[in-house]
Amino acid sequence: MTLRRHRPGGRGPLTPATAVRIAALGTAALVLMGVLMARLWFLQIIGGQAYAQRAEANRIRTVDLPAQRGTITDRNGKVLARVREGWNIVARPLELPNPKRQLVVRRLAEMLGTPPRPMLKALAQGQQNSPYEAVVLEDDVPLDIRTAFVERQRDFPGVAVERSYVRTYPDGELAAHVLGTVGPIYREHVTSYRDQGYLGNETVGHTGIEAQYESYLRGTRGELRVEVNVAGQPVGRGILSSRSPTPGNTLVLSLDAKLQAALQAQLYQRVEGSAATGAAGVAMNPQTGEVLAMASYPTFNPEDYARSRVKRLTAYQNSKRQPLTNRADEGLYPPASTMKIVTLASALQTGIVKPGAVLLSDSSVELWGRNWINFGKEYQGYLSLPQALEQSSDTIFYGFGDKFFRRYRSNGVELQQRWAHDFGLGQKTGIDLPDEADGRIPDKQWKRTYPFPDGYQRQWLPGDNINMAVGQGDVLVTPLQMAVAYSVIANGGHRVVPTLGKRIETPAGSLVRQLSGTKASTPVTLSPSTLSIIREGLRGVTSGPGGTATGVFGPVPLKGGFAGKTGTGENYGREDHSWFVGYAPADNPKIVVAIVVANGGTGASAAAPAVCATMGEYLGYDPGLCGVAPPKKTN
Repeated sequence: MTLRRHRPGGRGPLTPATAVRIAALGTAALVLMGVLMARLWFLQIIGGQAYAQRAEANRIRTVDLPAQRGTITDRNGKVLARVREGWNIVARPLELPNPKRQLVVRRLAEMLGTPPRPMLKALAQGQQNSPYEAVVLEDDVPLDIRTAFVERQRDFPGVAVERSYVRTYPDGELAAHVLGTVGPIYREHVTSYRDQGYLGNETVGHTGIEAQYESYLRGTRGELRVEVNVAGQPVGRGILSSRSPTPGNTLVLSLDAKLQAALQAQLYQRVEGSAATGAAGVAMNPQTGEVLAMASYPTFNPEDYARSRVKRLTAYQNSKRQPLTNRADEGLYPPASTMKIVTLASALQTGIVKPGAVLLSDSSVELWGRNWINFGKEYQGYLSLPQALEQSSDTIFYGFGDKFFRRYRSNGVELQQRWAHDFGLGQKTGIDLPDEADGRIPDKQWKRTYPFPDGYQRQWLPGDNINMAVGQGDVLVTPLQMAVAYSVIANGGHRVVPTLGKRIETPAGSLVRQLSGTKASTPVTLSPSTLSIIREGLRGVTSGPGGTATGVFGPVPLKGGFAGKTGTGENYGREDHSWFVGYAPADNPKIVVAIVVANGGTGASAAAPAVCATMGEYLGYDPGLCGVAPPKKTN
């Protein structure tokens, strides 16, 4: 047998175990190479477009150009709200990462003289919501600060100055509650605004007309596409493309600025220095529904919201006087004797009383086991229906309420409520303002379901109808609703829809949309005799020998005369609410005015003189001719 010698450096025999290991390593190598090839394919083919877009985004900056908010004017072209150019200091969160953000913001805060924390918080929120969009760190920067910033630009990398537009109100508080407020989009509403095409950092209308007509006033933003370097500075070709912003439309209101100022002056005069806690009024064209003036006092300056003056805004929010509430269409008050036109109309139309009736106005009347007292316990004798309005007899109207209850008990029909709704009470008027109140005309269903205290009598009782007949009890209305109700008498039987917007125009003055005169009125069936009786009574209120407001309107030599009604709303434990609602000239009504002075006393003492003076501005007579209330109490 021949023996083989192992040569140094030669290979030994390949064992099965070694072969398996070699195969495993080869397989792993092939798998790894496959993964690398797949990843390379993905990066080049699938992800290539996305990475190219990112590279392009780093190279090309899109700058949003804000649009000017539209102007708001009165019916004669007087500007009530406009914009002026301003400058904001802004930063995009993605360009200002930590820790650089902390350093830059602290430098900026030191220069501005403000704490850094709000700016850091705003950037953090922007980082979370939209890191590519500019965050406003300081708005409406004055020229000296702007100049200092530009001089030290290198100290603030990632921060820039951008042009903006600032909402201004030339006459401060004039028509504040009508115009409303603007401000940044609230954080909880950002998503819904973005669904409407907003970026989320715009200034928008929050209340009033600013909110109601936001879609017309907002304008359309423009856009610049600029080539930049890694520091965000323009390079190369500079501006690549641009689209100019489109200004918002002009909104023309039906308001008359001079009449608005006169109404506001009267409300101020009736509240300040008196026991009154507030006041509101509406002046309207009774034929068309165009609102000529609308005011509420106490009031506020809408520019405080446009400029985000935090201290003043906090004061408004915390004030017990509620200056932000528009009492004209949100404030609810018992209408008192101003309700009597609705009661008398419904009594005549349903046969509760005959047109020629003469009734006793006693100092009191006993109904359903209770003694119902005439205002001031006054005995007024026998009165015709117009005289019952003129002298504001409570006991006669208590009788109407009693008969309405008896009708209800016999057939279940709520006649008083039906007619109150026909006159526009207990429901929104449809005015073009957000947040209008419904008011309240109580009925059996309401009484059953209202959250009264335990033990409260929920059955509909005679006193409910009796109180409603004189505008007391659970009845609540707004001044706007009463202006609409009296317009029904003034225009001969039509319930108009009040409007504030008159028309929308382009900035150049071309008509975009007509607003006033586009809403149909609702007919209210009133016979000629019913209208004649109520109109005669309302004229007597302002000029008759027993008129509750003759002392106020009697001295004014207005051709055609006045018509209206006083009201003194009971306010248990406090001073009564003073009401007057009227129209003029009585024979050809051009204006209806409703004013309530909360805790102002009797209707003739506060509200009637305010209505007389307000009408003077519109009808052209000297408001100084308006008289004063008689010394006796009148409701």
